[in-house]
Amino acid sequence: MDRITDTPQSDVSHYIDEHIEQIRYLYATLFPGETTQINLWWGHAPHHTPDVRPAPGTPEALPEAPGFLDRILVGDPNQPPSHCVDVAIPDPEGDDQQGETYPAWYARYKLARAAFRVTPILFERAKHWRERSAEQARTEKHFFGKLGTDHGAVPAAPTDTASDPATPAALIGFHWLEVGGAESLAFDTVAWALEAGLRVFVIAERDAPHRAVNKLPDDPRVRFLRTDRYVPWHLLPEFFSKLARQENITITHNHHCTALYESLPALRSHFPDMAHVDSTHVVEFADGGYPRISGVWTNFLDLHHVISRDLQGFLEDSFQISGRIQMGRLLSDQSRNAQLRAPSLHAGQTTCRVAFVGRMVHQKRPVLMVEIMRRLVRWGRKSGIRFEFDMVGEGPYREVCARMIQTYRLEDHVHLHEARQDVPALLAKSDILLLPSSNEGLALVCYEAIEAGCIPITTDVGAQSEIVPAELLVDRAPAKTVSQTVRLVMRLLRDQAFINQVSAEMARKFDDLRNEPSAKDILMPVYRDALNGG
Repeated sequence: MDRITDTPQSDVSHYIDEHIEQIRYLYATLFPGETTQINLWWGHAPHHTPDVRPAPGTPEALPEAPGFLDRILVGDPNQPPSHCVDVAIPDPEGDDQQGETYPAWYARYKLARAAFRVTPILFERAKHWRERSAEQARTEKHFFGKLGTDHGAVPAAPTDTASDPATPAALIGFHWLEVGGAESLAFDTVAWALEAGLRVFVIAERDAPHRAVNKLPDDPRVRFLRTDRYVPWHLLPEFFSKLARQENITITHNHHCTALYESLPALRSHFPDMAHVDSTHVVEFADGGYPRISGVWTNFLDLHHVISRDLQGFLEDSFQISGRIQMGRLLSDQSRNAQLRAPSLHAGQTTCRVAFVGRMVHQKRPVLMVEIMRRLVRWGRKSGIRFEFDMVGEGPYREVCARMIQTYRLEDHVHLHEARQDVPALLAKSDILLLPSSNEGLALVCYEAIEAGCIPITTDVGAQSEIVPAELLVDRAPAKTVSQTVRLVMRLLRDQAFINQVSAEMARKFDDLRNEPSAKDILMPVYRDALNGG
């Protein structure tokens, strides 16, 4: 083949072999007992989306287009193929692997670039106004009803492949394998399912780099299936049904994976005793997000696991669901038994270390964070206080924030860290955590901050009030987010009584959460039932 990457050839060959093994498994499962002809391509050309079609009566000629790697047969090589498939193996050094997960927002529209140049706050205010408008109209523009149990076409019933079933397995659907609160819980549930004795198959909704794939347990009972890249969306219900029959899947657990929701009718039809659970985290302003999708599919689910009272109320009020919603907090056994560290911040200190942790996307509003830093540094110079800021995260706003930091001459005060940074260790060295987010569910990083003795200041969105004291919540309107956050930091650095007050309230809220069921408390019995056949 032509030179396709700067990676050593042996590494490339191993990488390609791993993906071919994935492709063979997927299509042997999808078309059992049949022979499938697969054309392998490199990168995006010309079939980024898998193309599956009936095989012609006569063999197809080998493609001659650039990027063609090889042709393989899955199944009996002595039988004529019943299907032809074109799939593209991603270049590990290509943009789809090393580039940003999101497009560079500031380069898409001339008006956006112009507004941002005038003032970053003005641009954030425009987006905030748009979010408010969408929030007010979401019940008119988006479906908030329950789908009936007769919804959706059901693929043909899968055929039995073994008389002696394998150890029961769980199918766990991720949104993607990246850094985030929902993803953190999804990784935990993989470990819990293993602990319960289940084998685990992991799938993801988004065709993405999945840069956190190494967080999956190094266990032969866990298998990550790249259905997101190698199986067309319309064939996923059929694939999951055949996988369930082949691998004795007795439970599905959905973490923000639309493809798995849309496969529930097929799974319910073919496997009426299979359990179906989901976990949701944040209500999106524009359309309700995955909690709305969860409510739409509620008639196909046995259990809605939610992480906050706010989410529980949303499902009860919007979809009149009762009896199948259970709240389990995102608290590990270690955190539930941990001794909370006293806040490191004291009034009158002349240095202050402030952290920001989150993906560099609009939801986390890192642009507002830079504006907050600019104002605090300016105030600190007048007040004899040295600020040090740590910004952890990656995404399309990172480059913009770096340019703003340079423009504001904050380079001596700001440290930019990649997402792989040890966040608990960083928070243990920080005095204050800032979350100027436009939206949150119940941010996991707030648990970590309070446990580490770091005081969180966050916008009053989602269920943040369930863990953060009211005195530390700020308005989500951008200008108010900035001004109120700055004033709170100033007050904390001047008023020890205020520090003592919010510290006591933080500890009380954390203790209240510790006395409630954790996610593991809720889910482990469900996994054990799935191991024992319900």
